[in-house]
Amino acid sequence: MLTISPLIAGPTPKLVITGIECRVLKLVPLDAFRYGYRLWVDPRSGLLLKVQVLADDDAVIEQIAFSDVRIGEPINPSQLKPSWSTNGWDVVRRESHAIEFSQHGWSVTAPDGFRRLTEVERNLEGDSARAALQAVYSDGLATVSVFIEPGAPAAVPEPVQRRGPLSAFTRQVGDARVTVVGEVPPTTAMSIAESVRFVAVH
Repeated sequence: MLTISPLIAGPTPKLVITGIECRVLKLVPLDAFRYGYRLWVDPRSGLLLKVQVLADDDAVIEQIAFSDVRIGEPINPSQLKPSWSTNGWDVVRRESHAIEFSQHGWSVTAPDGFRRLTEVERNLEGDSARAALQAVYSDGLATVSVFIEPGAPAAVPEPVQRRGPLSAFTRQVGDARVTVVGEVPPTTAMSIAESVRFVAVH
């Protein structure tokens, strides 16, 4: 049952994926702020075997599917090891800590159905003296990140960028560069970016 995202679900005829008869669900958006989805689900295990992301004309934007799957069979632990050596690799973790955008004077308005999951401040790669603020929103299916970089070089005006279901848009707000990235239509990324305001530091 979908309670956060304004989508509706309905069954379509069963289809076979990797030899498994699946139930197919189509999620239809009730607004223009999100994509539709078509899901192939194994009714016995509940495993999602195939996903299609759909444009408003039902064109497939992205598709992910298993080519071979065996459910319930034992797994040899050796099959889970990487096929290449990781000796000498370094693990780099960027420090971050939870914040509230409002405490830094920022306001973001996301479309109905999207709720805020987290707000953090993190150091930027290669620039420990400069930090970026990040907020993550989700409607239960898609996620959107809002990055605010105070003191960053001014954003060069350019149209929204899109690759598959991923959209990105950057604009300048005062001395801060605002970037919105997420698995949403381009108009949604632009709408969220245009909603970002610097109000006042509380």
